[in-house]
Amino acid sequence: MNLKFLLMLGVVSSPIINFSHITYAEDYVAKSQINVANGVAGLNKNGEITANINNDRINNNSINSNFIQLNKKNDRLRFITNSPDTNNNEIDMFYNADGNNKDDFGNPLDGNTFYFTNNKYGNNYRFNGTVKASSFNSGHFELPRHGDRLRFITNSPDTNNNEIDMFYNADGNNKDDFGNPLDGNTFYFTNNKYGNNYRFNGTVKAGGIEINGHVLNKPIPGGIEPVDPYNDDRNNANLIFLSQPGYDWGNIKPNTLMVGGRSRNSVVGIKATCQNTGQGDQGGSCYQFTNMSGPQAYHRSGSGVTDGINMDMRTMDNSPMDSIGGNTLVKNSDGSYIVKGNEYSVISNVPAGATKFVIKGTFGCGLGESRSRCELRGINFVNNAGKISNSVKVTPGFYNPSNNTTEVNINDGYVLKDILTPDKKLEIIYYAADGTAYAIDFSEDNNGSQYAAIYPSLSEKERNLTHARMAVWTNIANGMASVENGTNEDSGNTDMPGYYYGYADGFGDTVLNQANIDAIKADKTKTDEEKDLAIRQNKVTKIFMRSFSYPGLAGDLVKWKNNKHPLNDDPNIKSPGLNAYDQLDYKLSYACLTKNQLNDNEELQKRLHIGNRPDCFDKVNIPSVVRPEQINNINYIYNSNYHRYQKPALFLGMVQKNFNLYTQQSFNKSPDSITREFDNEWDFPMNQDHDGQASVRGLTMVFSGGGHPLAQGSYMLRMAGFNHMPLGLKIDGIWPYGGKSLETDAGFFLYKWTMLGASPYLQNINDVMSISGLGQIKTNQASYQLMTFMSNDGNVDNKQNNSLHLGLTKQNSTDPLQNLAWNQSPTCNENKECAVLGQIFFDPLGYVGGIGLGSGHGDKAKLGLVVDKDANVFINKNLSVTGQSNNNSINTNFLQLNNKNNILRFVTNSPDTNNNMIDMFYNRDVGNRDDLGNLLDANTFYFTNNRYGNNYRFNGTVKANSMESDQFTAKGSISSRKFIGVLSTPSSSSAPCASGEFADDANYHYVCVAPNKWKRVALSNF
Repeated sequence: MNLKFLLMLGVVSSPIINFSHITYAEDYVAKSQINVANGVAGLNKNGEITANINNDRINNNSINSNFIQLNKKNDRLRFITNSPDTNNNEIDMFYNADGNNKDDFGNPLDGNTFYFTNNKYGNNYRFNGTVKASSFNSGHFELPRHGDRLRFITNSPDTNNNEIDMFYNADGNNKDDFGNPLDGNTFYFTNNKYGNNYRFNGTVKAGGIEINGHVLNKPIPGGIEPVDPYNDDRNNANLIFLSQPGYDWGNIKPNTLMVGGRSRNSVVGIKATCQNTGQGDQGGSCYQFTNMSGPQAYHRSGSGVTDGINMDMRTMDNSPMDSIGGNTLVKNSDGSYIVKGNEYSVISNVPAGATKFVIKGTFGCGLGESRSRCELRGINFVNNAGKISNSVKVTPGFYNPSNNTTEVNINDGYVLKDILTPDKKLEIIYYAADGTAYAIDFSEDNNGSQYAAIYPSLSEKERNLTHARMAVWTNIANGMASVENGTNEDSGNTDMPGYYYGYADGFGDTVLNQANIDAIKADKTKTDEEKDLAIRQNKVTKIFMRSFSYPGLAGDLVKWKNNKHPLNDDPNIKSPGLNAYDQLDYKLSYACLTKNQLNDNEELQKRLHIGNRPDCFDKVNIPSVVRPEQINNINYIYNSNYHRYQKPALFLGMVQKNFNLYTQQSFNKSPDSITREFDNEWDFPMNQDHDGQASVRGLTMVFSGGGHPLAQGSYMLRMAGFNHMPLGLKIDGIWPYGGKSLETDAGFFLYKWTMLGASPYLQNINDVMSISGLGQIKTNQASYQLMTFMSNDGNVDNKQNNSLHLGLTKQNSTDPLQNLAWNQSPTCNENKECAVLGQIFFDPLGYVGGIGLGSGHGDKAKLGLVVDKDANVFINKNLSVTGQSNNNSINTNFLQLNNKNNILRFVTNSPDTNNNMIDMFYNRDVGNRDDLGNLLDANTFYFTNNRYGNNYRFNGTVKANSMESDQFTAKGSISSRKFIGVLSTPSSSSAPCASGEFADDANYHYVCVAPNKWKRVALSNF
């Protein structure tokens, strides 16, 4: 550079300026103005100044020096430009420390800022070659050559998005590095592949903004006024703005972006229009809203190969903002502390050169990204270049809960340098995203306010991750909040530990040693970063926890909560780790009974309503109905939701339940409002000009992944009316000629049939129309389905008779994949693979208005029992009764009791308890006895109450080949070919008797002519 150079110097320490490349250094110095004031002590043989220079100015055409130091705070390096512009004839380079200073022209200077300026207006600065810097702060930055660009390295894990360029393209024929054509006279801010998210902190001003050919070149009014219908604050009235006080009211932390019309009467608050142009991220989604952490690929559109999506919303089980703690805290008696890693050992010898091994225990490494990491210390490692290190990055592999072992993977190309034996102690330390190794302690102050103490105090980076009322979770649990295989459909029924959590209520640092902090600040040997960590190591941060996310709610205490009932409602809950049964979650286990144990415990089966399915219980809360001898054989398994940290840890910003979409409509009786109806409606205008021209799928919810069933209590659709709704589900508008209102894979469906004109169905005998399927079941031999349907059964009085059936359809098949899950015909459609079994017939053939029991349909219908419209009962086939049958009356042409001991019993309702039942039955076998133990005669028909004789009255003639009775009374005539009586002789003529009674012996025939009065006649031979 051949410029006249003006150097304004203070005190320069020797040797500072090297003149070794100037041929006549002494002459050069002599020509300068150094020889005023204190002068020059001299130059050495290398041309170096050997004494201090104390002068106001040094004027030189050029200086060739390895090092120039300006010691005083306002020293500057000035370039004389000889510019014809008098406002630009000097350019200064200087550092300003004091924010109260001004430049030579009275302009205020920023403190702690390095200036490269003429103090009046911007210059053109040209750098030949690549300029690399961590950051640029410039009023004007110029790339003079065509094609020059400003490139930002993003370090994005997405390789398609790791560079973002800013450049101007003049020629419309140019292309970018990827072959994409570039518009001429256009400034690009892009990665040339697909759109990025661009954030501008501060106000963005432009003369005009063009979006898809539309120029926005006018001020945009607008704003949000939550209460006032007017908006006269023009300074803050932006249609789109970052959240600010007065507008984003009522929120603890401002929202990121807010939109709205200028006032409450704006016609449209926000409107956006687009058109799908491709698939996935290449135009498959117009608008995408994601609540997802992790690689960029997770955020991409879910549209299919040929699908387009208007609005795409997606979420996932996000990791916390950061995980802190997990390390060992050692407190010293003087109040100081040490944060150490956790100690481990391998389970067996590991050879040199290994890249992985197994340790006893487990460990966590945070988000699994470069921001947080685990380091293994205590042994030597070596990489391919031969570099030896005693600390390398490691990541956890497979964890085996049965023996508490974890696979350790060595990263960054290192391997074990030497053999590793189980007696060698290893240390694994976890660093949070800010690069600090933290340890956590839980406690409470004298007022009972509970907090988490973080050692060392949080860095500024870590504090910036948090905000007031952010959810903070721990890895300490009190048993299980829920377990897998639970049966409560209103519970998660997952293996969820009873975690402690709360909402951050503020941070406070406690100084442990101020003297140490003062000494660290005065230490000039440490960098600012080293000082910051050393100072924080003499402090501790306390995060006080609240029990509710919103302030002012009843019961909002400075305490932790627990997601396990009843601990979550316990006001006396202590800090994590201080309650009974508290433990680190990786140690937590729960019990599962085997099927055999359940089969052996009928009481437990009834309690759980689960048959022989295994069930799991919290280890500390096993149901009392489990017998002691069973407890010894219960299978314990570890839960799968552990975090792997062997010491207490905090997880910043996590949720247990995730809502992808949440909407709310509320009725609050607002002043002057007449709104009383609330609807949610999706409209699908399908303007077809012929049937079947378009298809619509109104709502599809797809649950996939893993191939394992979800937990009990999961459901695809729930409508919770909370006892307020008169109707749960309404479906209308289905095809009139057999549209299905409902269909499931459980053999359940509903058909709609509305005939408009002549019906094409049920024209022939045996035709059927399905109405509903009420479920199906598959056994190892067959499938069964309960259905309702109509059938054409034939004609009655020359009119077609259609009967409604409720009955069973059966398909014989041992194929496990062959079932009736989707069947919708009682005969299994055209294949006729199914048999129509037992049916209830409504309006059966020949009994219009009646109901019958039978089988089959159409001309194959077989009716057994029928009740007609007048309540008459008809039995068309044999009636067999097994057991006891109770009837007031029976009207039948034929009644048959098939089994040998069947009884026809008449209930007399007699006040005589010995005579309230009369039986008619036939006894075939010798040795049988009646219900009272009386011996029965074989091959004898009984008409008796089995206790003593009854009066049996027969209206009409009784005909019998023979009759036997202790007493026989008839008011009418008795006609018999033979009468056999038992020979007996009254004891006297006054022996007790009833009028009409007679008796016989070998000599006389006795007749009772009056009560207790006998007469006799002699018998003679003939």
